Amino acid sequence: MIKSTIKILLIEDNAADAVLIERQIKKIVTSPQIKCIDLYNDFITTLKNFKPDIILCDYRLKGYSGSDVLEYMNTNLSFYIPLVFVTGAIKDEELAANSILSGASGYILKNNMNSLHEKLLPHFKKIESLKNNHLIDQDLKLKIEQLQNYINGVKNDNTINIESFNEMKKAFDKLKYLIN
Repeated sequence: MIKSTIKILLIEDNAADAVLIERQIKKIVTSPQIKCIDLYNDFITTLKNFKPDIILCDYRLKGYSGSDVLEYMNTNLSFYIPLVFVTGAIKDEELAANSILSGASGYILKNNMNSLHEKLLPHFKKIESLKNNHLIDQDLKLKIEQLQNYINGVKNDNTINIESFNEMKKAFDKLKYLIN
């Protein structure tokens, strides 16, 4: 079970399929954030505002295709978001291979929706791993910054202590001179 929150953009124009896909996702992700859209313009807006961790996309949609989604991502994004086709349309192996070569992370056929969660699990595990590594990196950066601040504080304290010591030494030398 994936315990990290995974933000999923589901591009699906069949409401029944969308419900089935969401049900399959919830079998393996404890707290998914799923945004389901069907229009191309909604895809562009949602991509900017929702910032998904992964996109699950049907291939044949009303008025556009999964290749249009993939092309937009390749052309307009400066960062990587995995896109997995969840479709009944890619029965052509060459089309599937070209999708992968064009940047899709995978494709899963809808012919057996009951096992969809098993096929999605490796994609979600990879996202969870990347998120955990990112959190570890952030924690490490914070600890390094805290250590640097501590070192700077010790350095400043030492400078003050050295100055105080030098003043005490001068006073002691004066006292010693007066006694002799």
